[in-house]
Amino acid sequence: MDLILRFTPQSSLPNAKGSIISPERNSGGEGSCFVAWATSEAQMSIKSPFEGSPVTLVTASERATSCLSTDRMWELLPVDARQLVENSEESVQILIESGNPGIDFLGWEALASANLNKAGIKVARLVPLSVRPPPLTVVPPLRLC
Repeated sequence: MDLILRFTPQSSLPNAKGSIISPERNSGGEGSCFVAWATSEAQMSIKSPFEGSPVTLVTASERATSCLSTDRMWELLPVDARQLVENSEESVQILIESGNPGIDFLGWEALASANLNKAGIKVARLVPLSVRPPPLTVVPPLRLC
């Protein structure tokens, strides 16, 4: 079973006090995110980017420690998503989708060793590219062999 989690900073909301260049958004500073979850890409595609449960991001004091507790990372997930993982009879792959360094730099892979699901947990990250690759240019005619 797949569980897709999307973290959206509240500072990126339209008309929010934070802007695209706000320190909260760019440094992953203290603040809040909305966490939306779904069990398929189709379900996630119909959700608004700002839909979900509000959670408090990792604080500066938590970031200062070398590792964040697995329990604290687990608490960043919505309660109903945690219950789904705990009660699942099959292995769960958690896909973390974010663009916030405060979320991206967490050791999500530690959830795999936390025995939260009998069948096991795998973690994958869907981190958006911060810099787009340059367009591929060719000199005509292009010949394929």
